[in-house]
Amino acid sequence: MAMDDSNTLSDNVFFEHVMPVRVSVITPPPGASQFVCMNEHNEKGLSQVLALDSFAIELTEDDSDTSAEMSRIERKLDLLMEMVSILFARQDNRPDKKKVTLYSSHIDWVQSEPLVEGCYIELKIWLRPDYPKALQLYVRLQKSLAIEEGYLLTGVYCGLNEMVITQLEKIIFRHHRRVVAQSRHE
Repeated sequence: MAMDDSNTLSDNVFFEHVMPVRVSVITPPPGASQFVCMNEHNEKGLSQVLALDSFAIELTEDDSDTSAEMSRIERKLDLLMEMVSILFARQDNRPDKKKVTLYSSHIDWVQSEPLVEGCYIELKIWLRPDYPKALQLYVRLQKSLAIEEGYLLTGVYCGLNEMVITQLEKIIFRHHRRVVAQSRHE
C-alpha cells in the first residue's frame, strides 16, 4: 500500500502543532493484518475528528426559527463535548507533547533521543485535545537529524489506505487554510 505522490498535497501544505505523541519502535515490520486494523481504527477516528472540525450548516433566511434552534442545540452539544473531554483528559494517560508536522506522505517530529534510520515505528498522535482517540500510524524512519531541541525524525507512512489518506489530507488542508487565514489578519 504505497503512497502515490501524484495525488498528494504539496510539502508546502502541512499541519504543524505540539501534541501528545507516543513513539514505539516495532520489530518485525508491520504486516498486512496490522495495516488493516490500523486503517479501520483511523477511518473511524479521522471521520469523527473531521465531523468535530466541520463548519456549521448554512441555512436560508426562511429557516430562521430552524436556524436559531439548530444554533442552541449546537451550543449545547459543544458544551457537552467539552465536559466529556475534560472527564476523559483527567483519566487519560497521554504521553508528553512533541512538535509534530504532518504532511500527506510523511511525518516529522522532534524528540530527545535518536532512532536508527530504517526502523519501523508505531506512532499514536492525539490530534485534538478534546477527542480521546489517537491517530495510529506506522512509519519507516527515513531520517534522524540532530538539532538544537534534540532530534528531528522523519518517517514515511506505511500501509495507509486511500480513505485514510484522503481524510488525513482534509485535516492537513483545513489546518493549513486556518493558518493562512490567521496570518492574513495579523
